[in-house]
Amino acid sequence: MKKTIQRIVFISLGLAFMGLNGCKDDDGDDPQTAPVVPTSNFCYNFTNLAMPYDSIQGGTILTTTNNDGFYEVDLGFSFNLCEQSFSTLFIQSDFLTTTFTYEINSQGTDLRKYYILAHGDLDFEQKFDNNTFEIVSKIITTTTGSTGNKVTTIEFREFEYDDFQGSEEYTVNYKIIFSESDNSVSYHYGPNDLTVDFSQDVFNQFAIGLYSTNELDGLFLKGNPLSPTTVFNGFNSELTTWPLENTFYKFIKK
Repeated sequence: MKKTIQRIVFISLGLAFMGLNGCKDDDGDDPQTAPVVPTSNFCYNFTNLAMPYDSIQGGTILTTTNNDGFYEVDLGFSFNLCEQSFSTLFIQSDFLTTTFTYEINSQGTDLRKYYILAHGDLDFEQKFDNNTFEIVSKIITTTTGSTGNKVTTIEFREFEYDDFQGSEEYTVNYKIIFSESDNSVSYHYGPNDLTVDFSQDVFNQFAIGLYSTNELDGLFLKGNPLSPTTVFNGFNSELTTWPLENTFYKFIKK
């Protein structure tokens, strides 16, 4: 499996730290607003919501990658993340990493710019039907709305997390939602049975958030996924557990 610079940095800095210390959604529903938590000078604020999770009906299933092993998602509009605008999202086929840019160099694939963190550095695998042995995992996309108000949703349906420490397998569903009208990006978490306490896991850092060009100055979530606090350093952030079904994290551009 291809390793990435971003993943290596997360692991190495996480271990070093341990050594030193011991929006609207895709179907047009308007979730009930909540107070926006102020941040530093980063270009986004964070709002924690809860709303029913619904899977995409229809949509387009991603099946083909580019020569670098990334799925390419045409958002259908220009999305502005901080100071840059993008119309194509890249999803790495092995780690499901989502990013607006990437660079391949002698050290591997660098994903440390304009990076979207919906599942931290967790490795997800394709899930197989126990009876037919067919792959049930899918990445599905859809774009709704008219010009100026388009919403593009990417659903990661029925993916599996293999907990090597406990030899357990868990299933997750979640969506990433991009809104044209306010340049917001949201993470909506669906049915799952993932109960791992990542604060006790030395091999994975469950960091959730986003940044533009500097992973030391972004907007990340920390602590209890029901009421997370925000921090600006991705290497010092981690949710303790996977968010419950219906959790809706919205990052709103200032």
